[in-house]
Amino acid sequence: MTPARSQVDSNPRAHRSDEDFDRHAEHYDEALAGVLQPFGEDPSHFDACKVGALERWMLGKGAMTPTRILDFGCGVGRLSVLLAQRFSSARVVGVDVSKTSLEVAAARGGNLANLSFSEQVPESVQFDLIIAANVLHHIRPQERRGVLVSLQDCLAPSGQVAIFEHNPWNPLTRFVVSRCGFDEGVELLSLRALTAMARMGGYEVVQRRYLVFFPRVLRFLRRRVEPALSRFPLGAQYMCGMRVNRKTA
Repeated sequence: MTPARSQVDSNPRAHRSDEDFDRHAEHYDEALAGVLQPFGEDPSHFDACKVGALERWMLGKGAMTPTRILDFGCGVGRLSVLLAQRFSSARVVGVDVSKTSLEVAAARGGNLANLSFSEQVPESVQFDLIIAANVLHHIRPQERRGVLVSLQDCLAPSGQVAIFEHNPWNPLTRFVVSRCGFDEGVELLSLRALTAMARMGGYEVVQRRYLVFFPRVLRFLRRRVEPALSRFPLGAQYMCGMRVNRKTA
């Protein structure tokens, strides 16, 4: 039995207050670009890598294209907009507790008819795909499994969850995180730890891959080489795909 949907509406970024994220929202893009500038990287590359990983998973091997997507903890909507553009036949809903972040997100995606933003998860919708991108590390470690479990209440019967997180084994990732004001004091979690947490929370883990291996100067290697490296814990971030384990639910 899953928790009431109202529990999912609680702060998905409980490590920090809503006011903290409001304060960073209007300058989030500039702050992130500033941290990545020494590496010659653009923040949009990380969003594109996430969408690419989702495409390989969701659209591969004849899998069904999602029609209802929840971007849980969407922040300023960078990923939400890409999702709405790529999955143009799907309804995409971005949810966050930061009102200022949602205002920035709405302005960014205002011309997309299939995209909306809200402080609350819609009551009447069950989602084929729920995404939480770089959200869990903002949640207190002892509360993370509870958040994962609560997402089950929003899933359609065949729905799946994709979690993206920073890879703590990558030294450049740790360097960037240490210099981001909105990541101050966070505790990163490894793919192995997330996998164990998901299984304890009643999920079956069906996809594990590392992302973002090469800097911009070596971008000619990305398309052909990075997919072959996805099993190696060297990428800057990772994706963990899961679905409810019906044998234990």
